[in-house]
Amino acid sequence: MHKSLWKISMKAIIKYASSMGAISQDHAVRLYKQHSARGYNRVEPYDVPAEFPTLMGVAANVYLKDYGYSLKQLSRNVALMTEDEFLEKILMETQKQTGNIVKLFA
Repeated sequence: MHKSLWKISMKAIIKYASSMGAISQDHAVRLYKQHSARGYNRVEPYDVPAEFPTLMGVAANVYLKDYGYSLKQLSRNVALMTEDEFLEKILMETQKQTGNIVKLFA
């Protein structure tokens, strides 16, 4: 399914295909109607896995290493999550990256 490959909604794929001229406006309307009739306006059939904010982890490491923030200070100032969640979801995910290259395609 293209949705899981491109990580966008099915309606966005229809819109993009229509705007690029890959399908006609009439065909796009038919696809939108099928999409709605199947109940996909509420919940689409394929999940797209959540992506982790790797740039946020890089920025957090700058504050921790270069500016001397403690993990507690930084997680409190960011106020997005608890200290443990911040460590696990932001900093640990950043350490899994290899260098400064982000892999765009699997």
